[in-house]
Amino acid sequence: MSSSGRNSGANSPLSFADKAAETIQKNFRGFKDRLKVREKAAFNIQQLIEYSEEQDHLNLNKFFLRWIKLIKHTDNEEINRYISSSIQDDFMKISESEIKIESNYTGIHLSEEFNQDDFEKLVNSFRNEQILHTRYVIMILNRAIDYLKSLPNINEINCIEDPEPEDRDNEFKVNVVGDLHGQFIDLYTIFDLNGFPSKKNIYLFNGDFVDRGAQQCEVLLTLLYGLVLYGGKYNSFFLNRGNHEDYGCSVRFGFKEEVMTKYCLYSKLLMKKCAQVFVLLPLMSMVYQKNNKHQINRILVVHGGISKDTDLNLIMSLERSKFPSLDGIYSGSTEKERREKQQMQDLLWSDPQSSLGCTFNRQRHIAKQ
Repeated sequence: MSSSGRNSGANSPLSFADKAAETIQKNFRGFKDRLKVREKAAFNIQQLIEYSEEQDHLNLNKFFLRWIKLIKHTDNEEINRYISSSIQDDFMKISESEIKIESNYTGIHLSEEFNQDDFEKLVNSFRNEQILHTRYVIMILNRAIDYLKSLPNINEINCIEDPEPEDRDNEFKVNVVGDLHGQFIDLYTIFDLNGFPSKKNIYLFNGDFVDRGAQQCEVLLTLLYGLVLYGGKYNSFFLNRGNHEDYGCSVRFGFKEEVMTKYCLYSKLLMKKCAQVFVLLPLMSMVYQKNNKHQINRILVVHGGISKDTDLNLIMSLERSKFPSLDGIYSGSTEKERREKQQMQDLLWSDPQSSLGCTFNRQRHIAKQ
C-alpha cells in the first residue's frame, strides 16, 4: 500500500511538472551563462579593436612628430610651438560679426539669455536631426569658454547642503553618464528617463562626448548649453574631460570631419573654439554626500583612472589648458611640465586591470593600467 502510494506519487502530474520546471530552470541558467560569456567576449573584442585603432593613430602621430623633429633639428619646446602654431594656422580667420542668419533658415532660434525653454527646444530639434545655425553654435561655444575659464581643475558636487530643505520628498540624485561618443539618441533617452537637471537632479557627464557617433556636434552643444544654464543657475550640471576631448583625437576619430560636413565654410573657426573648450574642461569631479550615519563620503569620478603617481595637489594647481594635445610626443620643457602632462594622461587615458598593482599601459602605450 505504501509502496504503491509512493509509486503513484512519483508518477503524479505534480512530479512531472516539478521535473519540467527544473529542466526549464537549468536550461535557462545555462542560456544566461552562455549569454554572459558571449557579452564578455564581444566587449573584449570591441575593446581590443578600439585599442588597436587608437594605437595605430597614435603611432602615426608620433612618427610624423619625430620626423618633424629630425628634419627641423628642434627640441621638444620648439615642437610644442610647432604643434600649437599648426593648429592655429589650420583655422580660417573670419569675423564672427560677419555671420548672419539667412532669411531661408528654418531651424530654431535661441535667445542670448540661456533658459530652460530654449534648452528643451534645442534638445527636441536635435532629436529631429535639425542643424543649428552657425551663429547660435558660436554663441554657445563662446559662453561655454567663458564659463569654463572660471572652473577649477576638480569639480566639487555638493550633495550635503540642501538647496530646498522644505522639499523633503525629493532627495539628491547624481546621474553619472559615461561615454556618449556622439550618440544623441542616448543622451535624449537619459534626459527622458531621469528628467532635466534641477537643484536636486544633478548630472555629471564623464568625458568622451565626441568622435565615432553620427551627432557629435549636437551632443557637445547640448552639454555645453546645459553646463552654462544649469551649472551656473543650480550648480547641477558638470562635465569631466575625456581622452577624446583632445584636438589630436578629434581630428583623427571623426569629430573634425563632422564639423566640416555640417558647417562647411565656418568649420575651421568652430574647430578652433572646440579646441579651446576641450583644454578648459575640468579633469575630474569629487562628489560629497552624507551616508546613513551622517558621515561625509567623498566619491572621485574620473574618465580614465588614477595611478600610484597621482598627486591631487599637483592636479589642483596645474594649468590644464597648457597642452594643445595630450597624446603627442611632446612631454614638456621642464620636469614640472612633464609631471603635469603625465598626471593628465593618467587621469584621461588609464584603464583598469584584473591583476593587482599599477603598470604602464602597454595596450595604449600611454598612461597607466
